[in-house]
Amino acid sequence: MRIENRYSALTLLCWILWILPSCQKAGEDELPEQANLEFRFHPLMQGTPISFDQTYTLPNAERFEPRVFKFYSGQITGQRVGGGTINSTGDPYYLADAAQPASLIIKTRIPAGSYQSFQFLLGVDSARNVSGVQSGALDPLQGMFWTWNSGYIFAKLEGRSPDATTPNNMVEYHIGGFRIPYNAAQTISLPVSGAAQLKAGQTLVVDIDVELEKWFTGPYPLSIASNAVSMTPGELAWNISRNFSGLFTVTQSSVEE
Repeated sequence: MRIENRYSALTLLCWILWILPSCQKAGEDELPEQANLEFRFHPLMQGTPISFDQTYTLPNAERFEPRVFKFYSGQITGQRVGGGTINSTGDPYYLADAAQPASLIIKTRIPAGSYQSFQFLLGVDSARNVSGVQSGALDPLQGMFWTWNSGYIFAKLEGRSPDATTPNNMVEYHIGGFRIPYNAAQTISLPVSGAAQLKAGQTLVVDIDVELEKWFTGPYPLSIASNAVSMTPGELAWNISRNFSGLFTVTQSSVEE
């Protein structure tokens, strides 16, 4: 009896050692092959790279000298050819700063496949607005956080204008707010010309112009003379955020090895 029990245990052990690698390999095969996605943002004013020491004349004849431009992007998704949405696996949020060229390049990971467009959230989702102290791009030390009640500044544009009636002609737009009905977070769609076929290990580079003149045009025409400052969540901030989708235009996309 004892010999039979030892034989049975040995048989069971051999069976486990034989089947375990097969199970592991099956699990590995189920994981999608990964590729890379790279967004390159190019801040412009009137079609040329933005200059922080130049005064521009806006379409409504008002003048504006930009000094600061920052915005959050996150929750990047890809829309596959034929349907289906894929989530990226990189950092949840990134902070782009026109004065910091390295911050204008976002790198993340997506499954290999064929893509027709991408989307990202300009802003910060409501849950993270009330999640306490955070790190990385969402660290309050980045200067993009109001209070635990008001949450994050989603986009910041500052400068000067002789058309502003504020002290020192300051123009300050700190746009945010996550509470209904004035949630200023906006989903930005980025269609890719043709279909981007991405193999495992390859990188899809998407160049995106960010035309700041359109901050002042679009669904909500913004006048510096009338509203040179927006520093709190509310109707004005939400109205300005409605212009954000017009800022972004994909100029080209390419696949790199």
